Amino acid sequence: MKHLSLLLIMLVSLSVFVGCSEDNPIVPVTSLSPPTDVVMVTGEFSITLSWDASTFESAADFEGYNVYVDTTSIASVSDSTGATFLEARKVNTTPVVTRSFTVTQDGMGMDLVRGQKYYLHVRSARADGKLSIASNEVDTAPRPEGSNNTGDTALLMYDFSASTSTRSAYGWDRFAGTGAPFSTNEANAAEIDFFMVEEANSVDDGSEFVSPAQASFTSGWAIRNETLFKDLGAGDDAWNTSIAPDVADMTTKVKVIEDHTYALYTHDMQWIKVRVIPGGLELNVEVNQSGGGTVNLNRVTFDYAYQLINDYGRFKPGLGGAN
Repeated sequence: MKHLSLLLIMLVSLSVFVGCSEDNPIVPVTSLSPPTDVVMVTGEFSITLSWDASTFESAADFEGYNVYVDTTSIASVSDSTGATFLEARKVNTTPVVTRSFTVTQDGMGMDLVRGQKYYLHVRSARADGKLSIASNEVDTAPRPEGSNNTGDTALLMYDFSASTSTRSAYGWDRFAGTGAPFSTNEANAAEIDFFMVEEANSVDDGSEFVSPAQASFTSGWAIRNETLFKDLGAGDDAWNTSIAPDVADMTTKVKVIEDHTYALYTHDMQWIKVRVIPGGLELNVEVNQSGGGTVNLNRVTFDYAYQLINDYGRFKPGLGGAN
């Protein structure tokens, strides 16, 4: 009788274990592998993910991929409640059969919010409803973007000149992430994040972006904000850089080069990315001086992306990864 009782207990326990296993949609990697190397390009109101294929992708019962989004990290979730937790955070309505997906809303159908950090990952799905463990998780935040090109060339950034009314300073609104040009006047000191100045001893009539704290003409100002720069290189690949550089590798001035992208780190720990557009650096533009006559100054047009989250080194757009 004791042996029979023990056998019954074992059968009940096994049945409970199997039941839990059936309820849990997450299966081992040996049964269903996740996609790998998830990366992202972050838009102003969207996040586009792409990834490498799961090794299970060629299987007959491979269903596709599911994309999950939350405002907290959820990659470690192994849902034992019939996938209700994960299902509520899934943002694709049908399995994704390609290796990319653009997220515009969260699992509740709410539009993504600029300045809100989101965590995203992808899982492989099988025809029987089973899911893989999570891919690598990425985090990012949609953010404002803009340009200093207002349509009025007088409002573009020029080399600093004490004899003209041109704008040689630029700064961003910390709450909206929008940028604006400023004249080089101490009354604007608190608003200015960087200047454009003629490069000293330049052989190519070049210009530099300079921190207000390092600009010689601000030496008597009560406020001299410190901004650091890093040249990220040329072209779309540089603009798509996702991770902010190490602050220790940044400098207080940098040469202005057409089609180059620059990371900026401000005195109050805000991250910004600026790209001098192709054709956006005009050399020796003739400008009227206030007292008569003209002077030749360089002029620059750029696009920018502003990260609203304080000291969060994610750019727009950009590839995924950890800080």
